[in-house]
Amino acid sequence: MLNLIKVNPKIHFNSIRMKYGLGYYDSHYAAQAQLHDGQIISTDRTYDRVVGIRRINPYAFK
Repeated sequence: MLNLIKVNPKIHFNSIRMKYGLGYYDSHYAAQAQLHDGQIISTDRTYDRVVGIRRINPYAFK
């Protein structure tokens, strides 16, 4: 089951963007992951260097 979370306008995604060199959307996704449960499902290895996020490769679900 997919749980949707509301976007929190108080997220300081810009600090994540600057600290880790993420793009605009990637920094939003990273900030949401940090606030929610610390996990993100993505093939993008960029998230591996963000502290507080565990990237889950979708190809691991077989």
